[in-house]
Amino acid sequence: MRLVRKTLRRISPSQGFTLVEMIVTLAITVIAATLIIPTFSSRTTSTQDQIAESYLVRAYDTAKEYYYADTAASNLGAPKPPTSFTGFTVGEANARESDLNWVGNGTSSFPNPKTIMITSTPSDAAPSGNVINLCDKSDSGAYLCISASPTTLTPAYSKGATMAAAIAKTPSATKGAGWG
Repeated sequence: MRLVRKTLRRISPSQGFTLVEMIVTLAITVIAATLIIPTFSSRTTSTQDQIAESYLVRAYDTAKEYYYADTAASNLGAPKPPTSFTGFTVGEANARESDLNWVGNGTSSFPNPKTIMITSTPSDAAPSGNVINLCDKSDSGAYLCISASPTTLTPAYSKGATMAAAIAKTPSATKGAGWG
């Protein structure tokens, strides 16, 4: 009788888990976490880049609107040819799309993804002619640029670790290709 009571006490549920059971459970949890956490962090980076991309597309639409502003119908009803990006300055951009933070070429500070830099080429102070570059910095730290000429209606996209790298990649970007 004593042996039965001793055995029942040993297998009673009040003893809890053994050390081996705890280690196995912990190991499974750690393995699952190492597989899941990188997936979520890459999705966060991707989402941050997509937010910046959407602001750039909005900025490009604003620049395109400026470019075609003088294409009102002539007296004969035929549209006039487009003019250029000359004069699309920070002030003009703010007048057309005040929800974005527009800055001129050479700005190194991008406080948020809504800050869009306007430039024609890396050395120009303001856009001129038929080509414009619009650049943004995502919360993930990536720099994104659109190089566009409304005459082709297909912008070129680029992405880089630095502003200089993104701008340098823009002119050689494949027209109509995605961010790369």
